[in-house]
Amino acid sequence: MESKKFIGKLKGDRIIWGIIVLLSIFSIFVVYSTGSKLGDPLHKESLWFLIRGHVFYLALGFLIMYVMSNINYRWIGRLSKIGLLVGLLLVFLTFLFGESVGEAKRSLRIFGISFQTIQLAEVLFIIYFAQWIARLKGEINNIKRALIPMIIYIGITCILITSQKTSGGIIMGTTYFMLFFVSQLKKRYFFAILGSIIFVGVLSFVIISKYNVSVFRLDTAKERIEAFMGKGELNKETIITEAAIARGGILPAPGGSVLMGSVGESFSDYIYAFLIEEYGILIGILIILLYLGLFYRVRKTAITIQSAFGAYLSIALGFFIVFQAFTHMLVCVGYFPATGETLPMISRGGMSILTISFCISILLNISEEAKEDRKKLKEEQLKYEL
Repeated sequence: MESKKFIGKLKGDRIIWGIIVLLSIFSIFVVYSTGSKLGDPLHKESLWFLIRGHVFYLALGFLIMYVMSNINYRWIGRLSKIGLLVGLLLVFLTFLFGESVGEAKRSLRIFGISFQTIQLAEVLFIIYFAQWIARLKGEINNIKRALIPMIIYIGITCILITSQKTSGGIIMGTTYFMLFFVSQLKKRYFFAILGSIIFVGVLSFVIISKYNVSVFRLDTAKERIEAFMGKGELNKETIITEAAIARGGILPAPGGSVLMGSVGESFSDYIYAFLIEEYGILIGILIILLYLGLFYRVRKTAITIQSAFGAYLSIALGFFIVFQAFTHMLVCVGYFPATGETLPMISRGGMSILTISFCISILLNISEEAKEDRKKLKEEQLKYEL
């Protein structure tokens, strides 16, 4: 009875809650499996610390979802300018004082704890952009007052993120264009902007390749793309993860992995491959369906809700999460260059779990309002029929 009362108090789409719970359960099993397979005695000794920390962040994430799902998302919109400033501050503090990992600075160490600030900045930038588009409505087609400032904003924020996290800049930029696509922007403007971005991107890649330009870690991106295209040295992790997927059976076989311990970030950047190796292709397909189900529920919310900001924000955050998930999975199966993106709510992480939990909490609150809008619409239809 107590559990039913608790579930009854949960705000938002029950299916979204269910999807997140399932992803988190899989996460605990797979993180434990990958941690236990690491061959280094130091890792063996710290396995309990590894899984304990992961469960702690998952629990904290659910607390964020429970609390924030009760806070009206419109407050997020009203505070979006402050969020933008916080995002910019986080990026610059990370540039100045962040921890360097492979020539990239993505995290800050505060009171001895490392926080991946770049991903949180991405979300804050996206929220501000969703609020901007919602506020403009039809005025978005005004080139001088709307389009040019928005393109400048996209360029600046994407460059800031790309300088330390190339895949993050791509995911964030793609999310921006998804919002453009579903907005009232005329399609000729949309394709003109998209074509220009693609042209500049290809031209930049050609210049970097020809003159070996090393700026904003684009040389690293170039190496990964060339390796993916078979023109450079193959990435060791890519070979191992593809072999892990090839070893995966149809049904789960817990404890049957032999390759988990061969990759240092097996519980993070490549977790999907080792999930399939140990738990089988059927579980791998189920994970894909869960993410697709999440986006389907987000899309349903966006269609139903009467608030333009609620619709744009739900599409933006839902797409951001699912696109990150599919980027991770495509890397693991060898259909995308290595990125370092985690699998949302499954990969071990601290700030990444908390950031995704923050996004989910907003989606839950928006879905709660969409539920009320559906009820009102049904009541109006009944009155009209009578």
